[in-house]
Order: sequence, then C-alpha cells, then structure tokens
Amino acid sequence: MTVKNTDGPRVARDLIVAGIGASAGGLEALQLFLDKLPDRHGLAIVIVQHLDPDHDSLMQGLLHKHTATPVVMATDGIDVTGGHIYLIAPGDELTIVGDRLHTAKFVEPRGRRRPIDTFLTSLAANSGPNAVAVILSGTGSDGSIGVRAVKSAGGLVMAQDPAEAKYDGMHRSAIETGSCDVIVPVADIVPVMDEYFLRIGALSGAGLSDDEFIKRAVRHVRNRTGHDFSRYKAGTLLRRIALRMSVLGIDAPSDYLKFLVDDLQESQRLFQDMLINVTSFFRDPVMFRELQGKIMPDLIAKVGNGADLRIWVPGCSTGQEAYSIGMLATEEMERLNIWPNIAIFGTDIDEAALQTARRGTYGGDIRDQVPQALLQKYFRASPEGHVVSDSLRKMVRFSNHSVIKDPPFSQLDM
Repeated sequence: MTVKNTDGPRVARDLIVAGIGASAGGLEALQLFLDKLPDRHGLAIVIVQHLDPDHDSLMQGLLHKHTATPVVMATDGIDVTGGHIYLIAPGDELTIVGDRLHTAKFVEPRGRRRPIDTFLTSLAANSGPNAVAVILSGTGSDGSIGVRAVKSAGGLVMAQDPAEAKYDGMHRSAIETGSCDVIVPVADIVPVMDEYFLRIGALSGAGLSDDEFIKRAVRHVRNRTGHDFSRYKAGTLLRRIALRMSVLGIDAPSDYLKFLVDDLQESQRLFQDMLINVTSFFRDPVMFRELQGKIMPDLIAKVGNGADLRIWVPGCSTGQEAYSIGMLATEEMERLNIWPNIAIFGTDIDEAALQTARRGTYGGDIRDQVPQALLQKYFRASPEGHVVSDSLRKMVRFSNHSVIKDPPFSQLDM
C-alpha cells in the first residue's frame, strides 16, 4: 500500500505507541521494518527483544544504521514521545504506564520470562485503541497473551507473514490466538499502519457522520449474519471498519457501504473482525480459586452420584474457560469420590473460535497458564502444542448460540 502520510502514522489527539516483539531471527526483520519507516513521523516505537542478560546489547548501533529516528535505550521513568525508538535493555522487564517506561529486573527464571507479553499487556492498558502490537520472527510463544490484551483494548495487532520469517514460532502462536488483524510481509507493516490511522482520522469529515456510517454498516451486518452490533462501543466499531477499509484499499465511507452491499461475503468478514476473542486457561485466578475451594465441591456433593450436573459457559470463545472448569470438576469428583454425569456447554457466536475449541489443540503458551500436574494429566503433546485429552473433551460440548437472540439453556446447575 502507498504511504499517503509522509510524516508517518499519527492521529491528531493522541500518541500512537507501537510495541514490537522479536526474538530469534528478529534483527533482519527489525532492520527491514526501519528501512520502511519515514525519516519524519509521530510514532513512538518500543522494541522488546529476547536478549542475553549476561552480555551488552549491540542492538542500538545495529538499528541506528537503518533509520533517521533517534534510537535510545529504555530507562526507568523515561517519557515516551513520538518520533523516537526505545529498546529494552538486556535482563530488564519493561512496562509502560502513563506514557512513561518502567524497568525492573526479572523475577522469573530464564526460560519462563515473557518480556513481550509483559510489555504488550501494559501497553494495552496505557494506550487502548492507540496501541499497536507487532510480532516479528522468533521462537516460542511470547507475545500471544499480549496481542489478546491489545486486541481487547481496541488496538491494532499485526504479525509478520510466517512465510518470510526466519523463525515462525512466535508469530504463528500470535496468529493462532485469533487476535491478529493483519498478517503481512515486514515491508508492508508501516504502510498498512499508516493507512489504518489515516482512515480513522478521515472518516468523520468524509460526508457521513460517524453515527450514520456505523449504523448503516451495522445494519448490513445484522441483515446478512443475523447478529446485532448496534450497542457496541462506537469507537471500537469505527476502528474495525477502518481496518477493513485499509485491507480493501477503500477511502470513502460511501464506497465501503456500497462494497458492503455488493459483496455478499464482506458482512461476514466485518462480523469476524468485530469479534474479539480474549481468553486463556484459568484466566481469572480469584474466581477459579473460589470455584475450586467452595463452589465445585458443594455442587458435586449436592448433585450426588449418577445425577446430571449441567454447566453453561456462554461466550466461551476458543474453549479454554470451559475446559478449565472441566478439569476442576474432574479433580473434585476424584477427591470426593462422587461421580455425577457432568455436561459442560460452551457457546459462542464465533464459529471459527468454536472450531478451535472443538479441536482442543492449543499452543505452547498454555504451559504458563495450566499447572504442570494438570497439563500432564489432561493434555498430550503434539507438533502443534498440546491437545485436550479424550476424557476432558467428552465432558464439554460446543455449539453456536447467541445470548441476545437465542433462548437460554435450561435446567442448569451453574
């Protein structure tokens, strides 16, 4: 795509902060990214790379040769400003709060550190819709939690095309979360980012009010898919529509509305972009501790042997919460030696997410979410990561269901 704004990505009112995660093979990708960055721009770029804590980093000098943008090492309390690049220091954990970077030494042992996830999660809270997450070449799954947080906050998530990466593990893990808005070669990341933010800034003055434009787009989605997004946050909807316009190369809202009418598949694509799947195993620790310590034991004891125990998880996304409850239920049945006939119903309106849930295959990042004993007991290793055991899979049933327009499940225990 053509970069129409020679000053680079920006919006008039807020600072855009791009967090770039890279690991093995990431240097070449970072250099190519910077080669495409305009000399003048308003973007703040924070590069978080896996670095050896026992050696000084040469990254600052290696990257400086590829850009006119000042490249500085992140220090505790430094203000983040547009037109600058900040690098994580070896051995440091990096976060951003109030547009200031904060550093700390790692608490976790080497091998369990996730500096990209740590930074991107803080970036989502700091910058919301003006956050950009970019995942480049690397091994492992660091970044997969952070991209979910950025997507949930309304930000833009981009990943390098795995076909061109030296090592594709890290961004394949990010892509598998379903949170990546754009998957492109490194050379296209800056142009796509530029067009995306330009369109958001230009939509209001393009002949249709934001409200009118959103209402007409949402009406088309409802008519074609049956799902009503009219009560979604307007800013979130506008960004999702702007992303589709960027991908299609459409500038005018009226032209996009015409395309939405003419192309029978566009409503489905926009529908998928509006859905934000943010989940993980045992995602809310406080809730799961209460579930394990009190609710599940009481429920199983009350229902008793041989009776039906029915649990509904609406908005189950890719299934992790439903499977987490299944693991806790099985552990409590074994501990109490009480065996009801348990059925867990996981429902969602996102069929692609449900297909992932039914497959029950998850990436390597679940090692940081599922306790080791449960991981060994309820999963088996596979080339793609970890696969849910047959006994757990049989306990959980996934189906397409809208809590807005479909009747609720009945005769439920939880």
